[in-house]
Amino acid sequence: MSVSEAQQTIAKVWFFGSGVAIIALITQSLFGYWGDKVSDAWSWFLPTILPTLTLIVSSVVADARKQRRSEMQIEQFPYMIALWLSVFYFICVFISVLAGNFTKYAPLELMKISGLWLGPLQGLLSALIALFFVKQSSS
Repeated sequence: MSVSEAQQTIAKVWFFGSGVAIIALITQSLFGYWGDKVSDAWSWFLPTILPTLTLIVSSVVADARKQRRSEMQIEQFPYMIALWLSVFYFICVFISVLAGNFTKYAPLELMKISGLWLGPLQGLLSALIALFFVKQSSS
């Protein structure tokens, strides 16, 4: 598999997952789910997706400006870990955003607690995704 193919698939997961989560949060915000704590909800949410999305978008833009795609080959194993860990991460984000009505925790309290599992996952993902989106120096 080429780096370009891996980038595209991982980017699709991140754009889709982020899009669904953003739509959920916008809907909750518009229907008053967060009450007067809307900015607190968004303050929690944006750091969970923006660092990785910024890395992905920056790389996509840089590649588009070059008008060529990398055909360097990558190993399947790190790609699969990055892909499925991304999917798992978004499942955890969705649970954190949507499970407030089904747990003993208030929605914002649940968001804050979710940092215990989302923080480490985001750190692992950042390292893995950097394999695909940070330009490799030619030696």
